[in-house]
Amino acid sequence: MFNLLRDLEPFAYYSNDYGWRFDLYEVNGVYISTGYGPVGKEISREANEKIKALESEAKKLYSNIPDYEERAAKRAELLKKACALLADV
Repeated sequence: MFNLLRDLEPFAYYSNDYGWRFDLYEVNGVYISTGYGPVGKEISREANEKIKALESEAKKLYSNIPDYEERAAKRAELLKKACALLADV
């Protein structure tokens, strides 16, 4: 989800004695945890594959669209689709 979340800032993070564990984002009413020790429910294989495809599309945006506003709008559309998949978990 790196490229889908790339222009966003996490609202929280968690670390312990071993260091940073995860960042926490809130997007479209969905909480997304990313990192070495993310929290939450596991998503289905099917949803994971769809999110990987959206992530791949988001990665291409950074190579193909130099205009920040246009790229951000397209990334937001992809992220909205990913959040819809995650909301069903």
